[in-house]
Amino acid sequence: MNVHPTSSTYTDPKDLLTEQTRVFDVCASCRRCFNLCPSFPTLFDYIDEEADFEAKGLTKEHIHTVTDLCFSCQLCWNHCPYTPPHEWEIDFPGLMTRAKVVQKTRRGWKSRLLANIELIGKVGSLSRSLTNWANTNPITRRILQMFVGIDRRAILPVITKETFTNWFSKRPTLEDTSKKVSLFYTCVGNYFASEIAKDTVKVLNHNDIGVEIPDQVCCGMPYLDLGDLDTVKRKATKNIKSLLKDAQKGNSIIVPNPSCSLMIKQEYPKLFNDEDSRIVSANTYDICEFLTSLRKNKELKTDFSGNINGKSITYHVPCHLRSQNIGFPAKELLELIPETTVNSIEQCSGHNGNWGVLKAYFEKSMHVGKKLFREIDDSQSDIVVSDCSLAGDHIKAATKRSTVHPVTVLCDAYNLDKES
Repeated sequence: MNVHPTSSTYTDPKDLLTEQTRVFDVCASCRRCFNLCPSFPTLFDYIDEEADFEAKGLTKEHIHTVTDLCFSCQLCWNHCPYTPPHEWEIDFPGLMTRAKVVQKTRRGWKSRLLANIELIGKVGSLSRSLTNWANTNPITRRILQMFVGIDRRAILPVITKETFTNWFSKRPTLEDTSKKVSLFYTCVGNYFASEIAKDTVKVLNHNDIGVEIPDQVCCGMPYLDLGDLDTVKRKATKNIKSLLKDAQKGNSIIVPNPSCSLMIKQEYPKLFNDEDSRIVSANTYDICEFLTSLRKNKELKTDFSGNINGKSITYHVPCHLRSQNIGFPAKELLELIPETTVNSIEQCSGHNGNWGVLKAYFEKSMHVGKKLFREIDDSQSDIVVSDCSLAGDHIKAATKRSTVHPVTVLCDAYNLDKES
């Protein structure tokens, strides 16, 4: 059965193998998740063709391959009919994380470097123009592929002209308001997609909500994918300590990145199983989830007068947003804009952080996103929207279409000054 990360048996290879065999047999008898990610069809092929139809016949190499093909989209958790509270307690994504912790196959210096988004952002910002040039130059990209393993065809995030924290420090504080929130702006939102964090502040301020910035570090998601629980716990501990203070004084914690909100909402309580992590989790909201709650309370302004009115929108629903079981709040908000048509697509982009840009997995990653890319091409919409900027990089690589975050669309619809 499920073993908590704090259990003494969590890193026991024999106990892990017993659980893998049990779960893999259940999955092979069900096969409901056969088309979600490369892990499942690979697992089923191994069981059918090389293990005599039983998981106990799988080799260590088979299991390692299945684990390495899991890119933590989390969709199988919602798709599976046997997750807790069912008596079988199947937790495939949790099992994959546990296997990565035990196997330690993803913890080389290259993987750890790519996981350190804060360091990459800080160093890249020191020479922004040079970094952005190098990330698009064919020669330097071949060098990156050769020595770091990043596929030269993958689109890499662009370092922004000004970090979000620097921009926010110069922005006047909204004092005349009784309602305030705390913004977990994320590493990506600080260094690579600062317009998303900026537009989040603008939209909240427009709705008479003050924004505070608590102390924060990386949510830890990139390290969770490596199975590096020690680093995840160190970062999570710092964030929980900081965010708990804000939650206890009544602030909602707003997160514009679905991977980071998923981490705080779901993974922190799993890691610690304590009251502090549960309080932080209960008070954390995706930005569009929060704005939708304002609408339900008739507190959301709908004075849309910008250039979005009458546009057709294709909206990609990211996996880590679907995994939160909060519906499609961004779609609800976009449909409030006068005369817009919104077509949502529930398909995986295949990116998922580092996994999708590595040469070893890039082709598989793009294959996973093939349905999404085809539907976007067929839509011929005016605007392509996604809550996940990294998914947007894959979408652009495949379709040549740029994406924007839902909150940026709202910012334009409100006709808020882009430079304010």
